[in-house]
Amino acid sequence: MVNRLVVFCFVCLFGNPVAADDIGRADRLPVGTAKLIAEVERGKCLFSPDYSCLIRYALATAEWIERAGNKAWALRDIAVAQAEAGDPKGALAIVERIERGFPKALALEEIAAAQAGEGDPKGARAIAEKIEHAEIETRALARIAVAQASAGDPQGARATFETARATAEKIESASDKADVLREMAVLLAATSDTGRARATFETAIATAEKIETEFGKARALHYIARAQAKAGDSEGAFTTAERIESAETKAHALRDIAMAQAEAGDTVGARTTFETALATAGKIERASSRAWALNYLADGQARVGNPKRARAILEMALATAEKIERAHSKAWNLRYIAETLVRAGDPKGAFATAEKIEHATEKARAFQVMAVAQARAGDPKRARATAERIERADSKNWALRFIAEVQVEAGDVKGALATAEEIEGADVKDSAFLYIAPTQAGAGDLKGALATAEEIKGAYAKASALARIVAALAKRE
Repeated sequence: MVNRLVVFCFVCLFGNPVAADDIGRADRLPVGTAKLIAEVERGKCLFSPDYSCLIRYALATAEWIERAGNKAWALRDIAVAQAEAGDPKGALAIVERIERGFPKALALEEIAAAQAGEGDPKGARAIAEKIEHAEIETRALARIAVAQASAGDPQGARATFETARATAEKIESASDKADVLREMAVLLAATSDTGRARATFETAIATAEKIETEFGKARALHYIARAQAKAGDSEGAFTTAERIESAETKAHALRDIAMAQAEAGDTVGARTTFETALATAGKIERASSRAWALNYLADGQARVGNPKRARAILEMALATAEKIERAHSKAWNLRYIAETLVRAGDPKGAFATAEKIEHATEKARAFQVMAVAQARAGDPKRARATAERIERADSKNWALRFIAEVQVEAGDVKGALATAEEIEGADVKDSAFLYIAPTQAGAGDLKGALATAEEIKGAYAKASALARIVAALAKRE
């Protein structure tokens, strides 16, 4: 009786959305009381759901998450949901409760972006200044600048981008700096500021050249080349790819450039680039790396609607994989070749390839990725049948989890829920429901979303699901 009285007194004191952050104060809300508050807000939400009870239910649930890291991420999700729902004050109050630096910085980035999207660039920049992580602060400022440009304020956008550039100079790691400069260039390209985008790409390339490890440098240049191609600068992308010394990474980069050309309608250019990528892959000396590159190229052909060519390259990949001496490396390559065979329209060949795998874990994972590939190909029934053939419980559970995700993306929420119910692992099942619930809310089925969230057992997943339901509802408005 006393505990219930405490609950109702607390609800009376903090019964509005702005005060919801008070639930996050551990010294004022012991775990036992948090659970009682969660039960009260749960009842209110199930009877008459609104922003206030959903946020308070999420916060109270987050308070009894045991692992500090998970609690930080849940609070991050809640803060972002509040910002997207137009409650930046409440969002910032929750951010102060986040004790881990990285999720806190990411939360501030999203809140700043939401503020900018609401037409308050000054407030957004003030929020970005609170970020104690140079890379994330730079990205936040770049996103604010994009919002300014979209709102018809090119002068303000330029000023904010210059601040972002200056902030990027604080990043000590050349790899991290190259990544954030690449992201800035992509955002500039999206605002049609082609000249500044190309200049920023050049700065990113120069920064990538300073990376000390060959792998790190090749990776950075690969991602820059891909981004340039997607931004419509194929010529610049080729030039960047030529800087890559590793034949394996260069082949991957050329494949991505070809994909971007194909997506842009340049089929002739894409075909030429792809053949160059194939020739480059042939220069890779190590069999495991060559097999992986060939499989990646075949995957690209399957994705652009050329399954016959994909299967021909997969034959080369299979022949190369057979030459791999290390058992685990061979099994790993065969697993991904099997997945690509499904995508290329050859499920029979995929199963035959999977059966060749002698490593038990990799074989189970092969059937897992094949099941998901079948689902993505529009055949969830066969996908679930493939999942049933998996002997390892964790791989089977994750196969069902990703099949459910594909079903949701295809609009089959009922089928996704049925698939999720077949999952035996509690954490994996929670992960499936966490993905499904916000989708239901975004489609206007709030009652169904809450019912799905109620199926979640873990406090972290439930708190995050409730937050994402709020965010999904905000996006509908």
